[in-house]
Amino acid sequence: MDVLADLLDRARARGAAFASTSISRAEWGLRFTPSRLSIHVMIAGEGTITTSTGEHVLRPGDIAAIRTTDPYSLSAGPSAHIVDLPQFLASPDTKETDGVFVVQGEGPITTFLCGAYLFEGDLCSSLLEGLPEVIIVRAEHGAPTSSVVQLIEHELRTISPGKQTVLDRLLDVLLISVMRHQFSSHPQGAPTWYTALRDPAVKTALQAIHGSPAEPMTVASLARLANVSRATLAQRFTALVGVPPLTYLTSWRLLLAKERLRESDEPLHLIARGVGYGSPYAFGAAFKRETGTAPGMWRNIHRPVIRPF
Repeated sequence: MDVLADLLDRARARGAAFASTSISRAEWGLRFTPSRLSIHVMIAGEGTITTSTGEHVLRPGDIAAIRTTDPYSLSAGPSAHIVDLPQFLASPDTKETDGVFVVQGEGPITTFLCGAYLFEGDLCSSLLEGLPEVIIVRAEHGAPTSSVVQLIEHELRTISPGKQTVLDRLLDVLLISVMRHQFSSHPQGAPTWYTALRDPAVKTALQAIHGSPAEPMTVASLARLANVSRATLAQRFTALVGVPPLTYLTSWRLLLAKERLRESDEPLHLIARGVGYGSPYAFGAAFKRETGTAPGMWRNIHRPVIRPF
């Protein structure tokens, strides 16, 4: 089980907001509200991403991933007039057809794609751990994204069954490219689970935990899978991941439980069994120790709220 693939599969985009915008004006600027993660791809022309911490110029083929709690803008330059995205979308000058927005006028043509993850949850936080506020992947770095961008543009311009699912998965592909670039370029900032995969024994243990989280596991059984001693696995795992193996296993099981509580009406005994607990009582006790709240009450409080970017 590929740990990154598992996180992406479980914390994938759902109902991704994707749009293509083409503007023929010398001065333009859009202000975006914060999202868990937004991705912008410059197709033609140039644009400047401005956040509370700085400015970043995007050129054709560049990708920007934005993870911030503050509003930010994409514009023709730092001196451009900035309008909120809803105001831009509602303007009579903005013509929209199935997710493709066109603004005509005098000036060079600027075309870009915008995508946003529209889900919430703890798995999303685990996936995005280690990402800075802004990541810029330059076209010259050779990220294999040009064909993905072409597919996105094609999907936006067609009406076909499964269109939203295709856009969701393509956004995942862009995210993988961004994460690979960031973690390989800045390994010191990568999340612990990512850097730990370099150790063969720890990687085997993590793959077992993610591949079969409901199976009974002990440090000894994980060590046998990794072909090392119990003490060796415990020491390496704790040093690289930051917590002992069984602590990680418990945390992962409870993360999975939270997502099932958040997104389904499954009975608690089925959720308990599905994440490795023999009874709803054992599950409830572990869940309350972790969160301070019983599973049923937690479910009522944390129903998902979907927000556009």
